[in-house]
Amino acid sequence: MDFDEIAQAHFPDNLSITEAEAHGIVTGMLAMGQVLTGNDWVTPAFGDELSAELFREGAVDVLELMSKEIRKSLVDLGVVAIVPIPGDDHALSVRATAVESWINGILSGLGLAGFDKTQLQDEEIREVISDLEKLSRELGKLSEWQGATEEDENDLFEIIEYARLVPGMIFQQMGDQSA
Repeated sequence: MDFDEIAQAHFPDNLSITEAEAHGIVTGMLAMGQVLTGNDWVTPAFGDELSAELFREGAVDVLELMSKEIRKSLVDLGVVAIVPIPGDDHALSVRATAVESWINGILSGLGLAGFDKTQLQDEEIREVISDLEKLSRELGKLSEWQGATEEDENDLFEIIEYARLVPGMIFQQMGDQSA
């Protein structure tokens, strides 16, 4: 499943949440060991109004598919295997905005699952969560880029690779305890 598959097949343009943000929310919740099966988790995760929209537009099916794929990659690989951002044929600003939405979704998903930095025994993981928060703010600046240099492309790639690791680190410490 890639960004374009999700965008074209499952997420109509009129939704008030992006594919990247929804993926991030699911990722954050799964990293904390939440079990996301059936549809019972959708309303607590996305709220009444957005949940109704997701059900009405048929996007809940893709959320369940996302959940299975993300959980499998966290368990099998220890990282998020697929990051839902547009391909290199899209402008850097578009991709940076998608990564920002994804990271913000992860942070929201962690919060929805009851994440508390004080629960973490590993200081390194506390630091990477803080780094993720900082990266999200920095990506807001990247999303304003009009042109893209090779250095800009490399910076975005490094941010994505770093962000892919964080949910796996949290899952190894928190998710395995309640999964």
